Amino acid sequence: LLDGAPVFNTSHVFGLLSIFSPDAISNVSLYKGYIPPSFGERVSSVMDIHLKEGSFTKFHANGGIGLLDSRLMIESPIFNEKSSFVLGGRTSYSDWLLKKMPDIDLRNSSAHFYDIFGSFTAMPDPKNKTGFSVYASKDRFQYADEISYNYGNFLCSFYWHHQYTNHFSSKMILSHSRNHTARDVVDFSFRVQGIYYNLNPGIQEPLDNKSDILYKELHPEQGLEMAVYLGDNYEPTRKISIQAGLRFSGYAFLGPNQINLYQPGSELSPS
Repeated sequence: LLDGAPVFNTSHVFGLLSIFSPDAISNVSLYKGYIPPSFGERVSSVMDIHLKEGSFTKFHANGGIGLLDSRLMIESPIFNEKSSFVLGGRTSYSDWLLKKMPDIDLRNSSAHFYDIFGSFTAMPDPKNKTGFSVYASKDRFQYADEISYNYGNFLCSFYWHHQYTNHFSSKMILSHSRNHTARDVVDFSFRVQGIYYNLNPGIQEPLDNKSDILYKELHPEQGLEMAVYLGDNYEPTRKISIQAGLRFSGYAFLGPNQINLYQPGSELSPS
């Protein structure tokens, strides 16, 4: 998760590099045992990543140049130091390395990626804090004249945090996540959570007329997941921590789809 939005493609160049630039990250939480009820639809470990908030006091910029990619990030306060922004990006220029390879096919190949991110944070008073973040990435890989891949991510997230007392607060999150397979997710969370799935697995098509690959288009699907959850973290002493949660979930298949129904107890035909 990146600021509450699911990330479906987490790497550049087929796993060689992470899609998250180190300059963009504020903190990372990994849940591999107890998973809080706010992540209840996940069935395994969860990595919760948050983008960096801009400085409320001064302008700052940093970057770096490497063998495969370069990066740049700027942050600054605005509006009387009650709000701030962060803007950054990263791009690669690894084609020169492929040109040095002894294999002729690798020399005629190319690999490129970029990612950009930005966030805006506002704190109008000590009890309210709101923010908006955007992240986008794109990968392109071409192996000689045989294989070509293009994939990417687009995520945006809005949140509003309100502190009622020192021990009670609420946080509303509205997020959108999309990758190249056109999978859309909307996540609204305030003890009640709804996720709309619009899955388009994509198509398989031949590269040219000489290919043996047949054209195939996978059927799109739609679904709606609703949940209500409640969780707490209790620390009776400095060495003891108790985490507990309760979650009720439901899933509805929205279609359209073709479903085959069979008479109970009847035998299926061999064909």
